[in-house]
Amino acid sequence: MIAKRCPRCEKTLPVSQFNKATWYTKGGVKKVGLKCYCKRCQSMYQTNWRKENKKRIKEYNRVYKDKYRVYKQLFETDKEKECDTCGEIKDKTLFPKMGGKYLRHCKSCHSKYMKEYRRRVKGLPPPLVETDTHKQCGECDKFLSKTEFSKYSNHDKLKRKCKTCTTAYHSRYRFQKSLKKWNTKQ
Repeated sequence: MIAKRCPRCEKTLPVSQFNKATWYTKGGVKKVGLKCYCKRCQSMYQTNWRKENKKRIKEYNRVYKDKYRVYKQLFETDKEKECDTCGEIKDKTLFPKMGGKYLRHCKSCHSKYMKEYRRRVKGLPPPLVETDTHKQCGECDKFLSKTEFSKYSNHDKLKRKCKTCTTAYHSRYRFQKSLKKWNTKQ
């Protein structure tokens, strides 16, 4: 077991009881090692320091917020931004934010990209082709007249499968359901 002595509590403890430390030498070389005080002593020291320096911390935070507010006013005065995808200049409110920063694509381009991304990740086929009078069936891939498709009862959109494929699907489902009932009875 590798051990190290803490100068504050004067105990010899395992290395796992010391936090990691990084610092730079005068030559700019990054060094990695261990802090001199153990985790417990370091925690107690920081807690005591915060209690003793409440006014100092409060003042520091106030000054930092003021500096940040001035910085924000200087550098974020533009109300418009150019979308990297469509190239249009739009109001910044039309861009999604992530981590406090605006993304490069407007909301409409971002939603199109995310739909395509989700489709690729899930391994789904490309979207079906649709014209004013014809539509591609999602089951048999045939281009059929829109009259060959049923409408959903709650809105005007057409179903994904043509009437023939829908009927075949339902008959297969009923047959499988009857087989399950027959198998459970025996």
